[in-house]
Order: sequence, then C-alpha cells, then structure tokens
Amino acid sequence: MPTNCALEPRYDSRHPFLVLTKIELLTALQKNGVKNTEMMAALDLESSRVSEIMRAVNGSSRKPRELSYDEGVRLIRAFGLEQTPEAPPALPPSTLRLVVRHLALKLGASATEDQIAELAKDLRAFSEYVASPKVRQSIEAAEGFFEALRRRRPVREEEARQETDHESDPTPNR
Repeated sequence: MPTNCALEPRYDSRHPFLVLTKIELLTALQKNGVKNTEMMAALDLESSRVSEIMRAVNGSSRKPRELSYDEGVRLIRAFGLEQTPEAPPALPPSTLRLVVRHLALKLGASATEDQIAELAKDLRAFSEYVASPKVRQSIEAAEGFFEALRRRRPVREEEARQETDHESDPTPNR
C-alpha cells in the first residue's frame, strides 16, 4: 500500500551540547596551558594521580588512570571549557507539512496545499526563532512572534477575499 507522506531520512537529532571524550578534554586542557598543579587543586588529587591521568595524552606506554565523569565535569567548570548549546536542527519542510496536515485533520479543518505550505513555513520560522536560549526562557517573546503572525495573516486573507470577490463580480471592467 503506497503512502502519501514520507519523512526525510537525513534529519538527525543531536544533543544540544558537544560531548567531549577524555582525550579531547585533556588535550583541550593542554592547549589552554593548564598545568598539572592547577588540575591537582581542581580535582583535589595528588600530583602523581594527575600525572597518571595525563598519560592518556602524553604518549606514555604505561596505562593511564581513568578520569571519572565527576572529575571531568569539575575540570570543565574549573577551566572554563563549558560549551554553549547548539541550536537544534530545523525540521525538514516535508516533516513540517506532515505535522500541519495531522493537526488540521485532528481539528477537523480543511486546508489547501497553499495554506499547509504557509503554516509549515510559519512553524519552521517559529522553531528557528525559539532555538535562541534567550527566547526559550521568555514566553513573552514567543507570544510576540505569534502576534506578529496574526497581524500579518489578516492582510493575506483580505487580499484573497478581494481577489475572489473581483473574480465573482458580474460587472465587467471598462
């Protein structure tokens, strides 16, 4: 049985923060010039334990000491390696059209392909707009976005009404 809708397979869901491996974290600390003594203070470890951890990036043939998750978090916070969240990827247009069709169906509303496309564009614009961390924390900003859409849409609806009124007008233009 054929389907009317398909999802674009290239959409990938990502964690908003970059996740570092132990090697990437220790390499970043080295590049930033963090000394073992500074790491000792941040982790509250002895010098020999920090040296054992650093074997992972120093090319030592001896087995390095593992770095615990909590130790990694403390190093990241102590040396300012926190990452800003990435904006989540926007949903593909075909997925947004599918969402709009589903909502229209659930609401019992009929929508033309043009209306579906326009609503899908609005939904995409909104999802990109709220990707900003400042906007995500402000309901007023989100409400402002939809208010702007409401103010813009009546103009388009009025233009469409005028076009249909003009087409149905029986008096010829001279």
